[in-house]
Amino acid sequence: MSKKITASSVCENTMNHISFNWRVPKYGPVVMPIEDLQIANNSLEPPRIVVVVAETPDWWEATPTGPEHKFKKLETGRAMAQGGHAVSKLKLSYALALSEANHNLARTYLQMVHDTPITTIYVKARDTRELIHITGIACNRNLHWVEFQDENPAFYNSLIHPITAVAIGPYPSEFFAGLTDYLPLWKSPDEL
Repeated sequence: MSKKITASSVCENTMNHISFNWRVPKYGPVVMPIEDLQIANNSLEPPRIVVVVAETPDWWEATPTGPEHKFKKLETGRAMAQGGHAVSKLKLSYALALSEANHNLARTYLQMVHDTPITTIYVKARDTRELIHITGIACNRNLHWVEFQDENPAFYNSLIHPITAVAIGPYPSEFFAGLTDYLPLWKSPDEL
């Protein structure tokens, strides 16, 4: 008998993501932060989506001589694209989960998200392992997040799709204390 994996159980029952003992959930629990958005609507600060992009995605790959640790540094433009994909995936994940649960609730939530200003902040993680660490903390806090995996074999010179970005939110800023507030903002090379 197979056990059904739900959004809330994925954080507890991680999936085998990459061979050689890398285990990571694909997304966090779909917690509907309607009350959080309503509170944020009445506050001076809009809710935020924090996008964490790995500066140097890394992965393990099988080679004839054994497992090999590979990595590829992202240029700023490619990193911003990875973050944009993660934000799109995050917003669509809410729409999908809510439409499966209750069409009226989904419509209410989507209208609220549409009408509420949401700040999106891009921060830089060192590598994929740091992204995995952040998703673990987000799971412990029951926050909704999604990961994005880049599928570009020509760029990575690999058939593995490394995790390049994670999007979390939308939540009020205090939800991110101790989660992503220590990470530096992404800057263009001329700003460094």
